Amino acid sequence: MELTNEWAQYLFALVVPIILLYLLRPRPKELHIPSLMFIIEIDQKRRFRSFFKKILKDPLLLLQLLGICLLVLAIAGPFYPSEETKKVTMDVAIVIDVSASMSAENRFNNAVGMADTILSDLGTDDKVSIIIAENIPIVAIRQEDKVKARAALASIKQRATPSGMGGAILLASDIIKDSNVEKNVYAISDFSNYDGLDPLAAKRTAFSNGVGVDLIKVGSGSENAGIIGSRPGRSLDKCSMEVLVKNYGAMEKSIDASLIIDGQASGSVSKSITPGSSEVFYLSSQCSSGEHKASVVISPPDAMLIDNNAYALIPKSKGAKILLIRESGSSAYLKYALESLDGVSLEESYPPVFPQDYNQYDAVVFQDASGQNILGGTFDEIKRYVEGGGKLVVLGFKGLLDMPPGDLLGLLPVAVIDESSSGVAPSQVFDHQILRDVDIGDVGLTRFLYVDEQQGSITIAEISGSPLITLWDVGGGKVLYAGFSMNTSWSDFYSKPSFPIFWYNVLYWVSGGDDAAKTSNFKTGEKLPSYNETQRVRKPSGEVMEGDLLLDDAGFYEFLSGGEGFSASLLNEKESNITSLLDSGSSEASSGYAQGTKVEKVNVELFWLCAAAGLFAILIEWFYYKRRGSL
Repeated sequence: MELTNEWAQYLFALVVPIILLYLLRPRPKELHIPSLMFIIEIDQKRRFRSFFKKILKDPLLLLQLLGICLLVLAIAGPFYPSEETKKVTMDVAIVIDVSASMSAENRFNNAVGMADTILSDLGTDDKVSIIIAENIPIVAIRQEDKVKARAALASIKQRATPSGMGGAILLASDIIKDSNVEKNVYAISDFSNYDGLDPLAAKRTAFSNGVGVDLIKVGSGSENAGIIGSRPGRSLDKCSMEVLVKNYGAMEKSIDASLIIDGQASGSVSKSITPGSSEVFYLSSQCSSGEHKASVVISPPDAMLIDNNAYALIPKSKGAKILLIRESGSSAYLKYALESLDGVSLEESYPPVFPQDYNQYDAVVFQDASGQNILGGTFDEIKRYVEGGGKLVVLGFKGLLDMPPGDLLGLLPVAVIDESSSGVAPSQVFDHQILRDVDIGDVGLTRFLYVDEQQGSITIAEISGSPLITLWDVGGGKVLYAGFSMNTSWSDFYSKPSFPIFWYNVLYWVSGGDDAAKTSNFKTGEKLPSYNETQRVRKPSGEVMEGDLLLDDAGFYEFLSGGEGFSASLLNEKESNITSLLDSGSSEASSGYAQGTKVEKVNVELFWLCAAAGLFAILIEWFYYKRRGSL
């Protein structure tokens, strides 16, 4: 116990004169004694014992002393320190991670349950904001009561995007930082990964703005294998998907990958993947030239299912107007191969006759020509066509040796050196769509042009150390050098099953087939702008959206007005890593986070207790006096 007015303790000295006055006051008694000698004897025996007995045996004195002491103590202001729990009004923001990794181990449902517990702890006067943490934070409700917040919480769905917890925490902090009541952010996540701002950095920033942040962790590390990359494609009569699968577990896994085209199983591949490593799975199947929905599913199922699927919309084959330049009377195998392809409109030109305008063609294929039939300035015209966005394919014909080097400089991705021969089979040195489903090692080349690749070019096949198939960009266009000749004494490629497939792949490449696939297939978390205010899109979940669209579902999207749709897949290496959780300084999920109370240190005043007790003692003294007959 402590005193507010310590000087009042000196008033306790008042008890001294009271005791002295009490002792000195005469107190006569009536006694019946037989003789004076007994008076003298009794007085001698009690002389030294009467002092304390007078004090202890007289209740009136004790009541007086008690009353004075209690009143003096009341004047001194006695108190003792204590702690008191007080109800406070709160403005809270709840951030819920709905990213793909939250689908593992029931993490999302646990997070929603934790958020509901926080709402239960709040009072009716408290305000609540809820922020959905996709890779782009979304405000579900802003500073409403807990009844409306609970309704908003029930409508939140788990998504297939990466996590952006740091940005969501900052947004939550900005919403409530100007509130004049107790304010706090509760961020609920597995904290397995994040895009953008570190959640701990966001917590420090919020704290500097006067907003507290509790990081609440749900879930624990789990084994997982997932698709982290995907590339759709076409060959002559096939649709294909190439996926990259990573094993995040601590043990080797056997993975089965199945290709599904338009809802029909179309083949599978199995591979074993060692811990921490990745494997490429290539799957293809027969398909028409139209548009197709393709997907790859890996098994067995694991803790996280979203990354076990990759989706792709394979666009229909595009028509192309092709110019074939070849000597009159030369081999027509290339002509037949090009004419057999769907959508190809073929025109031919025989040197020394060349077209006046190359811009009318989607691609120009230069099969062969003798040196005397190539007029001056021919390649200058072709170069201007390519720089303007045209596509050129040049075969390795002997007449290139007769060309002035300056005519080809800056156009071909190789420098022609000499004619050569070899009994060695060509080999692929770089994975490229042009050689998809092409057995380049089966091609026999008895003679070819020995060349050097130019700086900035890409060689995807070679023979005897010489580039065989090389490509590069010139201005806005593309140039491909294919070093085999249509001269049947130089090469037998024309007779191989891969020959029409190769030319389909070439035209698919020069026509931007991969670019078309890129504009039809996206990663979840990307945001597509709306080019039409009335544009409506049905998501894979069945929801219909308008305006700018955040791709937060994995699967196929459809335009309700018709036309080509598009797909979205997770394909995120960080999001698929749920094996170990980040050390975010978070606490495990529990209850009692938002009780709407705070503990304060208080001084418990004893003035009224002491004053009341002192007055009560005086009142008892008064009654005692009256009863004794002193009043």
